[in-house]
Amino acid sequence: MVACKVTKDGDMADCIVEQEAPQGQGFGAAALALMPEFKMRPMTRNGLPVDGGTMRLPIQFRLPR
Repeated sequence: MVACKVTKDGDMADCIVEQEAPQGQGFGAAALALMPEFKMRPMTRNGLPVDGGTMRLPIQFRLPR
């Protein structure tokens, strides 16, 4: 589980790993490395985008079948 702030441009910032399983296998770091690829709809105030929204994203890694 990764938590990030959403900027007014829709970018993910100040991301942290909230939960990782199994721990110590690098999945948290891999999830953080993905965050620049995400674009979110920013929070708005008076119809204008602003910094400050927070997103919690569950990231699951699976082996291909």
